[in-house]
Amino acid sequence: MAIGILFLAITAIMWVILGAVISHAAQKNLNLGFIQGAGAIVLAALTIPIYFLKDMSVPPAVLIAVPLSGIGNYMTFILMNKAMQKGPNGLVWAMIQSAFALPFLMGIFVFHVPCPKTRIIGIILLLLAMILMGVFGKGNEKKEEKRNYIWIVYTLLGFLVAGATQSCANIPSYLIKEEASGILTALFRAGLSSGGIFATFFAHGLIDRKIFQWKNCIGSTVVMTIATVLSLVFTFIGLDRLAQHNAGAIAYPMIVGISIAIFMIYTSIKLKERLSFPALCGVLLCLSGIVVIAL
Repeated sequence: MAIGILFLAITAIMWVILGAVISHAAQKNLNLGFIQGAGAIVLAALTIPIYFLKDMSVPPAVLIAVPLSGIGNYMTFILMNKAMQKGPNGLVWAMIQSAFALPFLMGIFVFHVPCPKTRIIGIILLLLAMILMGVFGKGNEKKEEKRNYIWIVYTLLGFLVAGATQSCANIPSYLIKEEASGILTALFRAGLSSGGIFATFFAHGLIDRKIFQWKNCIGSTVVMTIATVLSLVFTFIGLDRLAQHNAGAIAYPMIVGISIAIFMIYTSIKLKERLSFPALCGVLLCLSGIVVIAL
C-alpha cells in the first residue's frame, strides 16, 4: 500500500505540471487542443500495441471506460483553459480538482467501498468550499470586472466533466485482476485514454479547423505529453495497489490535496494571484475536506 501512496504522490506532481501547462496556454493564448491531441496520438501509437504483444486479461468494460476517460480529460482541460482565461487560475484548479468526490461516491454506491461518517463530513466541507471559492472568487480585480462570473460557468462544467472522467478512469481498478495489473497494463490503459483524447481532438478539428494550428505549441506539447504519460501510469498503478487493500476511495483525495496545495503556491508566485479572505477560507475548507475524506 505504501508503494501505491508513493505513486499517487508522484501523480499529484505530474498533475501540477499539467495545470501549469494549461495555465501557460491560457495566459499566452496557445492552442490547447493541439497541445493535447499531438501528444496523445504519439502516446497511443507507442502503448496500445502492448495489448497485442502480451496476453492481458482486460475486461471489456475497461476497453470502454478508459477511452471515455480520455474523451472527458480532453474536454476537462479545454473547459479549465477557458476558465483560467477569465478567472483566478488557482481557484479554477482547486474547484475542478474537487470533482474527485464523484468517483469517490461511485466507489461507495457501485463497488461498495466502506464509507465512514467522516467521509460524509468531508464531502460537505468540499461543497461549502466550492460555494465560497465560486461566489467570492477574485480578490485582486478591478471593480468593473467583479460581476464577470463566466469563469464560474466554465469551472462548474469542468467540475462535472472531470468527475465523470475520473469515475471512468477509476472503474478498471475494481475490475482488473491482480495478476493482470502492473506497468504494462497501466501503459496500455494510458494508451487507451490517449486514444480517446486524440479522437476527441480530431472530432474537434472537424468542427473548428483552427484547432490544428501548432504555432508556439511544440514545447508545451512535449511537456504535457511526458507529464500525461507519467501521471496516467502512476495513477493506474497507484489506484490498483490501493484498491487491492480496499482503500481505492482515498486515492483521489490524496492526489487532489497535494496538487491543490502546490498549484496554489505556483499561481501566487508565478501569476501574483491574491485571493479574497472568503475565497482563501474556501481553499482551506477544500483542503480540510480532502484530509477528512482520506482519514
